[in-house]
Amino acid sequence: MSRSSFQVIALICSFALIGCSGTSRNESSLPPLPPPQPHVSSLLGPTTGGGSEILTVSSRLSVLYYFVGCAGARTVTVETTQGTFGVSCNNEGAASDSFTQPKPDRLRRISIRIVASSIATWEIRVDGADVT
Repeated sequence: MSRSSFQVIALICSFALIGCSGTSRNESSLPPLPPPQPHVSSLLGPTTGGGSEILTVSSRLSVLYYFVGCAGARTVTVETTQGTFGVSCNNEGAASDSFTQPKPDRLRRISIRIVASSIATWEIRVDGADVT
């Protein structure tokens, strides 16, 4: 292999490394989620991600609590098989919200679709409890 071929390969590898080391999601800018309450079970998370994603929770509990924090976007929307809610975010800070919805006994798998722009960073936790 000639010296010029080696230099070209080294240059290509350098660009590949620079491209892969781009900006990472800043999880430290997310607001802290409230701590779990003693009477609830944690079903999911906290799970951190970015952009849009689909998650699934299986549960027989009667009430589910959704806690979401986000940063880097205007809004993050959470769509579940039980309903939809949005969390307001902004570029200078972050916001968190919770959502409680009764779950019919026959529903055991809950699909959670998070809709967000590619620049959004979010964190979600789902807790559940039985209400008697």
